[in-house]
Amino acid sequence: MVPYFIKHKNLWVDYDEAADVLYVHFKKPNRADNSVMEDDQTILRYEDNKVVGITLLHASKFVI
Repeated sequence: MVPYFIKHKNLWVDYDEAADVLYVHFKKPNRADNSVMEDDQTILRYEDNKVVGITLLHASKFVI
């Protein structure tokens, strides 16, 4: 996931504590037209085949 963070100059983050979900947006507004769930419980959101966001389910488990 790190390459997604490195190539974007702007980044917006929202955290839903009750659901333990972290939303990372690379574009505002983003209008994802497709999404793919990865094996590690992350969801990559796409708009016109470009990643516009990442959703981390169970985000507190990702804390190092």
